[in-house]
Amino acid sequence: MLRKSSYFSSNFYKLLLAHIFTNMGEVIFNVTIITLIYSQTGSVFGSTLVIVISMLAKLIGSYFGSNFIFPKYRIRNILIVTELLRIVFIIIFIILTPIHHFDNIPLLFILVFLINISNSFFAPGRLALMPALIEKNKLILGNSWFSISNQLTQTVGWAIAVPIVNILGNVTSIYVYIILFILSLLLIVFITSDNKDSNDDEKTNFRISLKFIKENKIIREITVIDLLETSANIIWMPTFLLSFTLEVLKESENVWGFQGSAYTLGSFLGSIFLIRFNKKFTQFGGYSIILSALIVFILTMVYSINTIAIIAIIVCFLDGPAYQIRDTVQKTILQTEIPLEKQSSIYSTINTFLFGSYIISLLLGSYLADIFGIRWVFIVAGLLYFLSTLVAFYSKRIRNYKIVDRYNE
Repeated sequence: MLRKSSYFSSNFYKLLLAHIFTNMGEVIFNVTIITLIYSQTGSVFGSTLVIVISMLAKLIGSYFGSNFIFPKYRIRNILIVTELLRIVFIIIFIILTPIHHFDNIPLLFILVFLINISNSFFAPGRLALMPALIEKNKLILGNSWFSISNQLTQTVGWAIAVPIVNILGNVTSIYVYIILFILSLLLIVFITSDNKDSNDDEKTNFRISLKFIKENKIIREITVIDLLETSANIIWMPTFLLSFTLEVLKESENVWGFQGSAYTLGSFLGSIFLIRFNKKFTQFGGYSIILSALIVFILTMVYSINTIAIIAIIVCFLDGPAYQIRDTVQKTILQTEIPLEKQSSIYSTINTFLFGSYIISLLLGSYLADIFGIRWVFIVAGLLYFLSTLVAFYSKRIRNYKIVDRYNE
């Protein structure tokens, strides 16, 4: 397994390591900001507002990136500027705020907004850069390694970040954040490839990207599936999962934590499974999406009607691999089907709708939970997963899609 990964270029490893440093930095940033806001306000709403502001910033940033950033500049340069901006915003924040007493809550929210505007450029840029760094027949393998890095940094990152903030304090934690992003920046600077040699005459802004998505049937169908599943994914947010654990399972916060750990472990094993059998997934990409989507639907419905803690934990564990496989294969199809020079703008356009869908679903889901109860939010989410399964199943293009065929074209 490790021998296969050695076929990747040094540029791929630089991007992967930069991604890991970025993820770690974001975790430390989130823990620090949430700790600061909660310590100043004592409000759960204030801490939750961080998530809403983050998603809103990513929505605006995705639209802005699709229209004005990605059509004009090289991806590598955009990633470099993105990392620089995140560092600069933090430094300005430190200059404007008393260094040992961060008590300006509005300024904290502004910082969260600006940081996440920058974040919205990194993910589409990274996805668009990958096909230029590795061969197409290794995209599933490459995406799987990035998925593993996500799971590890999210798991290990939160385990490390909380003690760092508690022991070192908010000030030192901010400096750790800066160091991690400087390391990420240096790695990206030393990447020698890009997804295009020069700026193209044909610009790909939001309107043109939207037209491309509408006219390319498989891209349109994958986007619809993503929208349905993004709307359903709100149920796995900590607040919704905690509410279900307390109200339906009648269990403590410990069971809530076990469910999150089980899902993370399942996702990690799903990525390992993808790496081990990546050639099979390149041959049966479409069927793997359908089967994974169906499994997620069934597991969600089982979870929504269940009242036993151990079954809930097992369901979360099984849901991890199914979701991870579907998500990775869908990303690979997008990377395969979208022309290199259009990828970053189209990813940003798709993200604009995904973030917008997530915010609306979050608000509607919260309202539905208050009026009808948290169980009904999970049932509705299960129905959305079912719709995504139907879209994949009734699409001849997705059902018969073989990624391996595209390598030989």
